[in-house]
Amino acid sequence: MTKSLKTISSRRAVLSAVTVISAAAALPVVQAKPAAKSSAEQDAYNLGLEAYTYGFPLIFFAKLRYANMMLGDAQMKMKMRWGSWLLRNVVVTPEVSGGPQTDTLYGSVWIDVGAEPFIMRIPKIDGRYWSIQMFDLLGQTFGLPSRRTFKSEEVVAIVGPGWKGVLPAEVTQIYRSPMRQTLSIMRMFFDGSDADRARGFAFAQQFTLKPLSAWVARQEWSAPPAEVFAPGDVVKDPLADFKTLQTMIQECPPPAADAELTKRFAAIGLAQGLTDGFASLSDAQRRGLARAEKEGRERVVAMTKRMPGTHTANGWTVMRATAGVYDDGDYLYRAAVALLGVAATPVSENIYMTMQVEPGTAAPMSGDARYTLRILPGDYPRVGAFWSIHAYGFDFKLIANPINRYSIGDRTKFKRDADGGLTIYVQADDPGGELSGNWLPTAKGKPFLLITREYEPSAGPGAMRWPGPEVRRIG
Repeated sequence: MTKSLKTISSRRAVLSAVTVISAAAALPVVQAKPAAKSSAEQDAYNLGLEAYTYGFPLIFFAKLRYANMMLGDAQMKMKMRWGSWLLRNVVVTPEVSGGPQTDTLYGSVWIDVGAEPFIMRIPKIDGRYWSIQMFDLLGQTFGLPSRRTFKSEEVVAIVGPGWKGVLPAEVTQIYRSPMRQTLSIMRMFFDGSDADRARGFAFAQQFTLKPLSAWVARQEWSAPPAEVFAPGDVVKDPLADFKTLQTMIQECPPPAADAELTKRFAAIGLAQGLTDGFASLSDAQRRGLARAEKEGRERVVAMTKRMPGTHTANGWTVMRATAGVYDDGDYLYRAAVALLGVAATPVSENIYMTMQVEPGTAAPMSGDARYTLRILPGDYPRVGAFWSIHAYGFDFKLIANPINRYSIGDRTKFKRDADGGLTIYVQADDPGGELSGNWLPTAKGKPFLLITREYEPSAGPGAMRWPGPEVRRIG
């Protein structure tokens, strides 16, 4: 990357670095009229662009994995290890990047199930919301244990794509990953108080995880230090991302279900057993791949800036129903979701909506303006867990403000309107009096965006009918 991978320590840093590279690559260059492309170069470009788009999550997760394991988690200042939870018991502040929410504690764990399954004990929780999103390194969710699926202490197994064997009798649920390497994200609700954050963190610590062999032998197990390769620098090497993808395919082959697609990539050096860094390809083919990598990266970055989805009557954008599952073959969308936020929770568990521009315009919402968000009576989100609306700067950080309020939701002590609806004031200055409880602060001089979250939507994907609050500029 711009200063090598040592500067990348979070998912947003990965996004920022790629965006800078993309912008730099887009600067006009005065040059002679390019020579006609050979058929070999053009064929490599066409196939390379397809392969880059398909395999971008593997490239992204290789960089995130290296940042987590070899450089250290940015928040917790420690290196992650295979099969060991990293639980983030920290107060979310405007210094934290990545579009964090203030409703849950987070935890994450990388697991390699290539050698053997891992066994996880799920503790009995006190009724608060929790979930663990399990996904492979293409971003595909293959498991989502949560409070809706487990009411008491349970033991579950995470197994690899080809594993066959006998599991302990106490295992009640098996999650089979389509790929040998996985990443899981834990979300544990807390009510915003320090006391409840401590209670939520105590529950998170009770999720235990160990390899099958250690579980069966009833042995104590401590994850050994991880050792993963460092992805190359795309500024110094125009094929750095493709070389990362080539290495990742050896470590973590794509799912068998994608075999018909991925077998064609062998023609450009992307297949099991091909590890020469594309030295066996012709100069023309390597030129084609370099073009494909540059353009592919630009396309992914561009997609993050115009994430497609359903637009509600009130102008909010709802993520696609395929988010987190990706069963429609739109690999560019899948790539953009990885770059933008690592993984999207399936809409059956949480529905995201975003508002990035003033309704009816192409201009970002401004911290110098004042807005209202109006929820009509009887039109609140219908959820089993909780809902919230957060404001973020375009750096995907929370907005610093004098009352340290970063969101409004079902736990906020707001004042309802006379008709039972709700008016939220989104502006830099406190509206004062009784309206202060309905204030979502912004910052003067800074554009911002809004994100809603609806956990445990009452009708699953069918709940994607809430139009969101009506947004109006009032000054």
